[in-house]
Amino acid sequence: RRDGSVDGAVLSTLDPNPFLQLVAKKNEALRSLIFSAPPQLEARVQVQPGSARPEIRVTGTVMAPAFTFKDTEFRDAGSQIAWKDGLVYARDLRFSVGRGKFEGQLWVAPNDFRLTAKNSIAPTSLLGLFDAKTREFLSKMEFTDLPDISVSLHRTKTAFANIRGKGHLKLGRTAMRGSWMDSAESDFEIGDRCVTYRDFVVKTGSGRGTGSF
Repeated sequence: RRDGSVDGAVLSTLDPNPFLQLVAKKNEALRSLIFSAPPQLEARVQVQPGSARPEIRVTGTVMAPAFTFKDTEFRDAGSQIAWKDGLVYARDLRFSVGRGKFEGQLWVAPNDFRLTAKNSIAPTSLLGLFDAKTREFLSKMEFTDLPDISVSLHRTKTAFANIRGKGHLKLGRTAMRGSWMDSAESDFEIGDRCVTYRDFVVKTGSGRGTGSF
């Protein structure tokens, strides 16, 4: 009471589905989000008075055993989170889909989005998240082995033209339109409205192809 500061703790295992139904009437994305089991949230909230406005900080962890989003089932999702004045940082961000998993770090601020991640989820396991044209393309692919993708992205706005980054792609036994390859590997860069694959190597049986595109 002396200086107007607040220090509190929050622990929640509430089922969010009833709340989502109330606020999702005009939001298609929220309507497609369904939790199979209640997530767990633990957070610390700190408020310090300031000259212009109070400074608010939130730190904690969130874990969701299982949920469905756009007909895609996610499992074992969780992250350590920090929020301050509109800036969001998510550390140890993770979730599983099918046999694969995603792990990364996320930073979100006004006009500043950064993501570093490692992913072994096959894109065919995420068809519900893509537009019709992309779904049609991915439906022609098959993944016997899980992919291994590492990426670092940065963008200032949501448009693809503003995304820049680089990464590495490694595929095992994979098919496109019924044509199988034993493995493929490449570095890639994203920028200037395009994706550039450099020094790729594709192997099928005794055959080997290399190049860039």
